[in-house]
Amino acid sequence: MKRLTVAAAAALVLASALSFAPPLVQVAAAAEELRLEAASRYVVDPKAGAVHVTIEVTATNLKRSTVSGNVITSYYYRDLSFGVHVEAAALGARDGRGTLRVSRESEDGYDVATVRLRSNLNYRQTARFTISYDLPGGAPRSAGDIRVGQAFVSLYAFAVGDPGRSSVRIELPAGFEVELLGEPLEETTEGTTKVLTATAIADPLEWWAVVTADRVAGFTTSHLALGDGDTILIRAWPEDPEWQERARDTLRRGMPVLRGLVGLDWPVDGELVVTEVHAAALEGYAGIYDTRTDTIEISEQIDELTIVHEASHAWFNDDLFESRWITEGLADEYAGRVLLELKVRFQAPTAPSPNDPGEVALNSWRFPGRIDDEETDAREQYGYNASWYVVRGIVVEIGEDAMRDVMRAAANDRIAYLGAAAPERVAKGDDWRRFLDLVEERGGSERAAGLLESLVLTAAQADLLDERAAARQAYDDLEAAAGDWRPPYVVRHEMSDWHFDDARDIIEEALLILAARERLEGAADGLGLELPSDLADAWNAAEEDFGAATEAASELTAALDDLAGARTALDAEPDPITALGLIGETPEVAWSEATTSFESGDFDAADASTDELIATLEGADDAGRARLAGVGAALAAALAVLALVLRRRRRAAPPPAVVALPVEPAVAPSGAPEPYATLPAEEPGPSSPVEPSEPSDAVRTAEGDHPPEA
Repeated sequence: MKRLTVAAAAALVLASALSFAPPLVQVAAAAEELRLEAASRYVVDPKAGAVHVTIEVTATNLKRSTVSGNVITSYYYRDLSFGVHVEAAALGARDGRGTLRVSRESEDGYDVATVRLRSNLNYRQTARFTISYDLPGGAPRSAGDIRVGQAFVSLYAFAVGDPGRSSVRIELPAGFEVELLGEPLEETTEGTTKVLTATAIADPLEWWAVVTADRVAGFTTSHLALGDGDTILIRAWPEDPEWQERARDTLRRGMPVLRGLVGLDWPVDGELVVTEVHAAALEGYAGIYDTRTDTIEISEQIDELTIVHEASHAWFNDDLFESRWITEGLADEYAGRVLLELKVRFQAPTAPSPNDPGEVALNSWRFPGRIDDEETDAREQYGYNASWYVVRGIVVEIGEDAMRDVMRAAANDRIAYLGAAAPERVAKGDDWRRFLDLVEERGGSERAAGLLESLVLTAAQADLLDERAAARQAYDDLEAAAGDWRPPYVVRHEMSDWHFDDARDIIEEALLILAARERLEGAADGLGLELPSDLADAWNAAEEDFGAATEAASELTAALDDLAGARTALDAEPDPITALGLIGETPEVAWSEATTSFESGDFDAADASTDELIATLEGADDAGRARLAGVGAALAAALAVLALVLRRRRRAAPPPAVVALPVEPAVAPSGAPEPYATLPAEEPGPSSPVEPSEPSDAVRTAEGDHPPEA
């Protein structure tokens, strides 16, 4: 919506004209004693380009004569005066006998028509007459508020008469669709005529109505293709080819530029309709965009800034940002950028003055309805200028590319504070707070908060900026501490919702998690390991609290403690018995399995491997002792055998008197000499010593023909 100042129409009814009486007759004002009935009729005639107005008047004098001494005062009316439109042409009056004389004077916003009655209107007398005039439709862009054409009608009506004795009737040809401003009118149809009526008007002096009506079949139309099947329908008055040409040319050249600047998909389903209207239909504005129907009404005043401004409201409306100052500021700023590209001159905004009579904090700037007084007009002028000034300052600072990112995030309801994954959705309803977050977080603006504080926010809203600044500092500190990690949603959504106390509390928890990460990374680095992604995953997935991240940190701590203990035990110098027990064992294999499992996040497998490693190390002492005991037993047995062999060899030193018999040798251990197989000789008795004898041929050694060595 673009502001345009339009003078308010006002109408007053006057009925207090007196004439002089004959001698001894005193004339007195008697307006309160005049009964005035009036039926006003407005007939719209597009062929004639005018509205025909008639006022059927019935005036009755109810003021009695008075007597005071020898003076008789008689009250009568010679002239009656009425307010008529300043545009009135062919003004006249008639009664049943013919034409009556009418004079005319100009007042502020209306004219006064005085009708000279055919004769004095005395007590209890009634005069009936008709006032008539035409309201010619003004040419496009001419002064005045009356327009009567084949496609569009604009007129204002007022009432004449006493309370309860006044009526208004407005007649339009078939096909016109009516919009009303002001007092209500009942709409009916009589044949092919559309009739609007108000009867028994309670307060005629305050009654007014603005009637605008258009007839679709009467417009000159043209279609403008935007590409991808999107089109704009331009509807102009057939009496105004200049407006159609200028509007079409501006949209034809400007829309591609505007779409590129905004960077969003065309939001209109179907065809955008742009219609020429008279300013009176716009309640004091130069243009209005109706988002419910995707229709634009633009004043006949040819203004390229207004044309592009209204077209930009296809994007810049409550669906993007809810605050009026944001949408109007964006519409003006981007319309201005389009006109710069088209090399069309326009008036840029100026720095708002705190002493401006219309000064208002922009967050309190509301749509007022009709602009019909100086105070409203001043506030609207200030609001449009200041909102454009604020938005321009931000767009100039961050640039068009960053602003496109801001608008994409707003259009898709994406959070301003970015995390590691795709931006999350937020609740719809992008107000000034979302706008500020987006232009700072997505756009990098450093001026926005100051501009808003000075021109946009109320005192209570400005106090929020201090809380926000403290929370944002804590958030910045968190980002710095997090390094390559992004703050999780549990923090970011509190910032986005402007829950700053909660945000700071959660940031404190987040810093504890980061401190744990630092300790864990140090412990892992000391073991030559990389941390698995468990803690990072839990951090990034934190939406409501840090419970999962805390648990992940605890599990990592326990796993690293186990690994550190295993590594310490593994690196310890074993004593000889333990070393003996570790012969043939491979605890390094278990360590490798444990570290591989840890780095992959399989803590159960890592725990099992470290348990196996510790069990191996702890069992090595017993194994060493067992092995040592086995070696001792084997050595003792070997020594016993050796002793037996030596004893037997000592006994065989003198050649025994035996008879050796040939036998099969026993199998001896590999590499050892095979012992003889002998039979013991008879022990000689003491009384019969036996002398040694020479061996006979029957005596042979087990190894051959050689005798055994001693």
